[in-house]
Amino acid sequence: MKHDKLLLLIIIIFGFIACNKKRPVACFVEPSGILEINEPIIFKDCSELANAYEYSFGDDGFSNDPSPTHNYANEGTFKVTLKVGGGNGKDEVSRHLKLMRIPLTDLIVGTYQGTYTETYPIDTSLNNTYTGGCQIFAKNLKEFTVFIPRGGFDTRAIGSNSQLTFTELNNLVPERLSKMKSVTGSFSNATGNLTLTLTGSDPESNETPWVIRFTGVKG
Repeated sequence: MKHDKLLLLIIIIFGFIACNKKRPVACFVEPSGILEINEPIIFKDCSELANAYEYSFGDDGFSNDPSPTHNYANEGTFKVTLKVGGGNGKDEVSRHLKLMRIPLTDLIVGTYQGTYTETYPIDTSLNNTYTGGCQIFAKNLKEFTVFIPRGGFDTRAIGSNSQLTFTELNNLVPERLSKMKSVTGSFSNATGNLTLTLTGSDPESNETPWVIRFTGVKG
């Protein structure tokens, strides 16, 4: 009888210990906001007691990183599953993500007519104001080329269908714009207004600081 009680007590103790061993819990922070194709989507790990990870992104993509970044090439709704493993078992969790195609360059491409103001802060005798055009051509969904009377440059659209901005400055041509260091620009889809400001120096005027501003409307 005593042996039976002792055996029962041992079973209860081991059962209690086994029940108190915590199992891993799969968790990732669901990306928020508008999710766009060809843009990096970040999955942040919030799992507990996990030491092995396997993400399935729903488009034949996989990752074993705890907090991976993934790009989707197509629109649609994708089931993302995270499977985790730990010393005391496994767990998994799934979420559905909707990926959209937002072709911002479709909005901004075209010809604009407006006013240019060129200022030279340390030599105002070089200042100049004139009317002229600005042409924008798409490179892809987000990147576009801007041509102004002084030359051209590539940049990248950031924003939404109602309002976009751009601050990247790449592939400046010709030499006259080679010393420009930054650009800030914006476009309103509601009004068709485009503004941009290029800042740098003028190689044809002894590297004098130079600012080109344009304000125009899509024709």
